[in-house]
Amino acid sequence: AAAAVKGPHPGVGPAAARPARARAAVAAVAGVADACGRTSGHGGRRAAPSSSAAPWLGGGGLGLCSRGGDSGQGRRSVATAALLLSLSGLLASPRPAAASIDGVPDVGSLNAGRKRFVIKIVEDYKMLTTAGSVTDEWLEKTLPKMYRAMDVWAGLQRRSEVPDKYSKGPQKAAKSFEKAAKSKDYAATLAAFQAYLDELPDAGPGGSGKINFDNPTMPLIGAAGPAIIGAS
Repeated sequence: AAAAVKGPHPGVGPAAARPARARAAVAAVAGVADACGRTSGHGGRRAAPSSSAAPWLGGGGLGLCSRGGDSGQGRRSVATAALLLSLSGLLASPRPAAASIDGVPDVGSLNAGRKRFVIKIVEDYKMLTTAGSVTDEWLEKTLPKMYRAMDVWAGLQRRSEVPDKYSKGPQKAAKSFEKAAKSKDYAATLAAFQAYLDELPDAGPGGSGKINFDNPTMPLIGAAGPAIIGAS
């Protein structure tokens, strides 16, 4: 989405598998408790946990079953131990989930947006100003991707789950930039880009939306915005 981005989302990853892991964990707890309940009724012999418990408890699952004793107490203690083991597996994700750019953007959302979109905006703008004119090649190959990056970054400036005045302003300016560039009027294109920069808010839930041309992956702090490149 501009803000709710259409296309692949950074948040898709290990976190998406957690509901399935949770169901497996519950099955593991139930399987071990059931197995150990059978133990107390067979002279203290250890009963194997159900197959659903095996991936979570490994070989140590059998050791959780006590020999003899009160079956109710045994079940409670085993269930507690199995639950702790299962939860440890749930929480030990191989890598943290990437910041999502859906919902209300926060610091993580803007950090992800800078790496994914702002870098693209700066690179493509520098290509334009280095050429000193709106070339056919830039117009055909670069503008579409640059406009999309500008539109998405503008959408991330919203302060709610839906577009608001903080995102609609820069999104409108991004559209005007695209239109100016397609006219191949270089001066008008630079002016439209400056208007886009001016529309980006310098504060919000995720921090400053201003573009740092010196280091696009970092927020621009304590400044109204960068001097436009190539404007002179």
